[in-house]
Amino acid sequence: MQKKSCLLFILLLPVLLFAQETLQVNPIYKNTIHSVKMGVAGWEISYPVIELYSESQVQLSFDDLSDEIQDYTYKIVHCNADWSRSDLAENEYLEGFFENQIPQPRASFNTMRKFYHYELKLPNNDVQLKVSGNYMLMVYNDFNINEPILSQRFSVYESKTQIFATAKRSILAKYSKTHQQVDFRVDLQTLEIADPFSDITIAVVQNNIWPLARTDLKPQFVQNKILIYEDPDENAYRGFNEFRMFDTKNLDYAGAGIAKIFFEDNDYYVRLLDDDDKRFKVYLNEKDINGAYIVRNREYDDHDVDSDYSRVYFYLPMPEPLTDGDLYINGELCNWNLTERNKMEYNYEKKAYQLMLILKQGYYNYHYVFSNKQQKDYDPQRIEGSHFETENNYLIYVYARPFGSEYDHLVGFLNVNTVEDNQTIYEE
Repeated sequence: MQKKSCLLFILLLPVLLFAQETLQVNPIYKNTIHSVKMGVAGWEISYPVIELYSESQVQLSFDDLSDEIQDYTYKIVHCNADWSRSDLAENEYLEGFFENQIPQPRASFNTMRKFYHYELKLPNNDVQLKVSGNYMLMVYNDFNINEPILSQRFSVYESKTQIFATAKRSILAKYSKTHQQVDFRVDLQTLEIADPFSDITIAVVQNNIWPLARTDLKPQFVQNKILIYEDPDENAYRGFNEFRMFDTKNLDYAGAGIAKIFFEDNDYYVRLLDDDDKRFKVYLNEKDINGAYIVRNREYDDHDVDSDYSRVYFYLPMPEPLTDGDLYINGELCNWNLTERNKMEYNYEKKAYQLMLILKQGYYNYHYVFSNKQQKDYDPQRIEGSHFETENNYLIYVYARPFGSEYDHLVGFLNVNTVEDNQTIYEE
């Protein structure tokens, strides 16, 4: 009984952390783990969402800066719409083996810092997914679930609804300069739903940043089994600002966003340009990749194992520290978590916030995120400001739990952008 309770606790640990702090979305438990990415296989800038029984796979990749190869194991946990563990048994949502090893890694090559690169694609020959919904991928050490390494969220949807959506400037005067409005309709014609107000759950997630998710939306009207969400007050979202960026594809000279690069004691050091507080500044249309990063180097072709690591220093001058909360660097480079690893420290002598992160070569986006000490919230506006013009993706998840069902089915998914003609801006 004690062993079973311990197993359940470990499986629920990432969910519990997120519920308590609203800061841990994809926890990393081991200090040597870096460059964690989760998305659609074959699509470098993507969100970890695939259609059930399609040919698409989600892909996890990460580096371990340990000196030796590790044997890592994984399990898949089915979750409800709120990311708590569902009541389904493993054989009800999985086909195949419930516990599997991550394939052997590849060793770094042509790099000063040694590491091992791990990759996993799901579903695969060992395990397949039987139902839609939210999933948590748990990675731990050599079949020992008491030694967790990391966990990552992903979602699997069924196309059982049609979603029609627009994302635009808020029509309300009080929000017109700072907010965007996401209006949408959900067609439930093919579903047997008794009460759409209780049986349907919606999540609208800006750039798939789950700490910013809205999950309390209710339809304004229901007309012929079409749910209408068009309340300009309820559907208003802060636009925030375009992400900041820097480029370390070449460590021989300073690229965009970098003040200087130097090599010392067999390690690369990257000093970024001083940042500034954008809260009261006018909007600038600076193209970004919505907080993502891309691993790249200009010298070799196998970027996953040929790209080196460097110590990257962030620097934000401020006349005095923020006394009511903490400041973090965040983006996909930090797995969208707010932890001690990416929390900034205030230097009273230099009158600035500063932080060092160990990052792989590539093209990076990031924001400064403030978190109130009491509320443990997620607030990019405190430093970045908020503008209606900001280009954002809004991901709409539609969950259904019909009468008698034991879990939340993900019956619809749509990604709508605030700029219709948005183009990929990253260049090799």
